[in-house]
Order: sequence, then structure tokens, then C-alpha cells
Amino acid sequence: MSATMELTRQHLEQVGSYVREHLNSWLRDASPPVTTVQLDPVYLERIVRVEEELKSQRELMKLGFDQIDKRFEQMRADTNARFEQVDRRFEQVDKRFEELRADLLAGFDAARKQTSHSMTVISVILGLMTVAVAVTNLL
Repeated sequence: MSATMELTRQHLEQVGSYVREHLNSWLRDASPPVTTVQLDPVYLERIVRVEEELKSQRELMKLGFDQIDKRFEQMRADTNARFEQVDRRFEQVDKRFEELRADLLAGFDAARKQTSHSMTVISVILGLMTVAVAVTNLL
């Protein structure tokens, strides 16, 4: 005769409740706490070497970034100096254009005065010729 026991829903709920109450303590007993786990000394040494190498890499990167910053500052100063030179050249060109403009205007004024004087002389000569022709016709 086989002894089979039928489990009812109530029996299953009792088993589940019992397991939930005791599961944490069973797990604690089965594995030691994480804080008491001992690492192999070889791994600890490797971890220390990796940390030191990371620290060294961080310092090298910081040094590299500092050098890049210095180079950018130097380039900025060089660029500013070049722009200042270009500005001075433009100022010199502007000054030269103003001088040429003034010379050109002075030349035009002199030409206008000369032309005005020449026109006056020609007008006087033509007037005198006209008078001379008129007098000659009358005589």
C-alpha cells in the first residue's frame, strides 16, 4: 500500500509561509558574509598595481591637458599679435589713401584754378581780338 498524501492549497500555503520565514537564515548559514571573504594575495597585489597605474595615467593625462592649455594660450597670444600687426597695416594703408586723396583733391583744385586762369586769359584775348576785328572793320 502506498502512502500518498494529498496536498491541499492550505498545506501549500503553510509550506510557503514556513520557507519565507526561514529562507534568509538558511542563506546566511549557507554562505559567509561578503565582508569576511578573503581575496587571494595575488589578486590583491594585482588590484594595487592596477590602481597605481591608473593613478599614473591620470597624472600623465592631467600633465598633457595642462600642456595643451599652455599651447592654446601661446597660439592665442600669437594670433592676437598677428591681428594687431594686420590692424596696424590697415591703419597705414588708410592713412596713405587719405594722403593720396588729399593730394588728388589739391591737384584738381590747382588744375581748376589753372584752367580758370587760362580761360580768363583766352577770354580776354578773344575779347581783344573781337574788338580789334571790329575796329579794323570800322576803319
